[in-house]
Amino acid sequence: FSALDASLLDGAGALLQQLPEELGRQARVDLAKRLNPEIQAWMQKYDHALGDTLEPEEADSASDWECLSSDDEIRPKRRRQAPPQPQDGYPEHLWRALVQGQHGFNAEARSVLQAMLPGGAHAWSSPTQGQVKLLKQQAVASLLVHPKSP
Repeated sequence: FSALDASLLDGAGALLQQLPEELGRQARVDLAKRLNPEIQAWMQKYDHALGDTLEPEEADSASDWECLSSDDEIRPKRRRQAPPQPQDGYPEHLWRALVQGQHGFNAEARSVLQAMLPGGAHAWSSPTQGQVKLLKQQAVASLLVHPKSP
């Protein structure tokens, strides 16, 4: 609470104590009638912050289970196949048999990428690229993410 909020609460408490007994009782009832709905609404608004618990889910109905018991659910699912590798002229033969992690792979990769970049001996760009000119880093990325690159 800020100092202003605390002083308001202290002032209300002091006033209730100074009132005659019957008037104090009426004032408490009046104050409770006014504040209880506000306090309850406030508590509902901020109650979620007290814990990481989730609200319970509603119970499943019988019709939910009937939907799941169809013949479709019993058949095993087929494994998805990877899409076919594009036949787009990617010079995969330049990569030879080097595998990532082998000694000399980085140096070989640099020389292959230099040859495959625009202006290189084996320049390649994706046919779906059209006439768009890529920045050098974009061209290198497109060469590396091609399915036939190591």
